[in-house]
Amino acid sequence: MDSDIEDRSENIRAPEFESRIYECLDNGFKFNQFPHDLEQMYLNYHHKARTKRFIWFGLIGLFFYNLFLIGDKTMLPDIFHEALITRVFVVTPLMIFSIIGMSIKKLSRFVDFLAGNIIFLASASILYFLLITNNPNVSNYHTGLIILIVVGNIVMRIRFRYAVFFTLLILFFFILTVSHIELMNQETVNNSIMVLFTIVCFTLIGNYQIEHENRLMYLNSLLRRIDAIKLEDSNKKLQQMSITDGLTGLINRRHFDVAIKNEWKNCCRSNTWLSLIFIDIDCFKNYNDNYGHQKGDDCLQQVAGQLKATVNRPRDIAARYGGEEFVIILPETDAQGAMTLAGKIGLSIEGLNIPHKFSMVADVVTVSIGVATMQPSGGGNLAQLIGLADTALYEAKNQGRNKTILHPESHRIV
Repeated sequence: MDSDIEDRSENIRAPEFESRIYECLDNGFKFNQFPHDLEQMYLNYHHKARTKRFIWFGLIGLFFYNLFLIGDKTMLPDIFHEALITRVFVVTPLMIFSIIGMSIKKLSRFVDFLAGNIIFLASASILYFLLITNNPNVSNYHTGLIILIVVGNIVMRIRFRYAVFFTLLILFFFILTVSHIELMNQETVNNSIMVLFTIVCFTLIGNYQIEHENRLMYLNSLLRRIDAIKLEDSNKKLQQMSITDGLTGLINRRHFDVAIKNEWKNCCRSNTWLSLIFIDIDCFKNYNDNYGHQKGDDCLQQVAGQLKATVNRPRDIAARYGGEEFVIILPETDAQGAMTLAGKIGLSIEGLNIPHKFSMVADVVTVSIGVATMQPSGGGNLAQLIGLADTALYEAKNQGRNKTILHPESHRIV
C-alpha cells in the first residue's frame, strides 16, 4: 500500500484530499464507489491481489466445472454428449480466454468483468442443459447455479456493481428458462425462483458488506499514512529549523561547527584541500544605528541571498557565523579556487547597490573577506584553519575594508 501512496504523494499531501476521505467516512459512499481519484487509488492498490485471486479461483473453478461432467452423466444422461461438448469444447476455452485476459496489463481495468464473465458462462451452460434435457432430474439440476453465484459473489468477490449485474442477469435468464421447462410444474418453478432469488439477495448483501468493510479499512489506512507523512514533514521542518538561521535562511553557527568537522575528516581521508572564507559586512553597526534594525535585517537577508546564489556546489556550505559575519566552507578547493569565489562574492554584494551613506568605505554596502586554505592530511588542525581565516578577515579590515585577503600561511596552490 505504501508504494501506491508514495506514487501519489502530491495528492495525499493536498489538504482537500484528506477532506474527501473524511467526507466519505462521514457521509458514506453510494454503491460502494469513491470519488474518482480515491477510486483509482483503491483499484490500483487492490489490483494485483484481486487479479491473482480471480485467476486462481478461475482455474480452480474451471477444474470443478468440468468435474461436474460426473453429475451430468448421472443426473442428465440423455444429454451427456451435448454436455461434454459444451463444457469441454465451448465454455472451457471461453473461460480460459477470460483468465488469460485478466493477466494482460492492457485489460487490467476489465478484470472484474472478465471474472464475472466466467461465472456467467458456466451459468449459461447450466441453463442450456435445463432447456434441452428431458430427464426428470431437471428439477434439482439448477442447484449448480447456487454454487456459481456463491463463488462469484462471496469467494471470488467481484466488485459489487459487477456482482449485481451478473447475478441479476443469471436470475433473469433462469426465470426465462424454467418457465419453458415442461417437466417442472408451476409449484417447483416458483420454489426454484424463490430459492435462487433468496441466494442472490443474501450473496449480494454479503458481497456489499465485504467490499464496504475493505473500503473503510483502506480509507483508514490512507489517513494513517497521511498522519505519518504529516509527522515526517513536521520532523523535517523541525530538523531544518534546528540547523537553519531563522533570519537569513543560511546554515546556523551550531550546524556550521558540525559541518566543518565532518569536512575536515573527509578532506583528510581524501587528501584534498579545504578552504574557509570569512565575510564581514563593512560598517554594519553604523548601518543598523542609522537605518534601523528592520533595514539591518533586510540587508542581512539580501547579503545571505547573494551568498546562496553564488555558493552553489553540492558540498559547499554558506553559514551565518554571528551578527553581520558569514562563513563559507569549500571542500576540495585550493587557495586559487577559494580566492576566485571570494572575489565574486565581494563584487556581487557590492553589486546589490544597497545604499550605505554612513559607510567609511563606499556609498553602498560592501564586505571584507578573509580566506584560508589547508590540506588536512598535511598537518595542522581545524582550529588553526579557522584561526587563519579569521586573522585574514581582520587584516582585510585593517587594510581599509572592502578587500579580500588570503592568509599568507595558508598552504596553497596559486
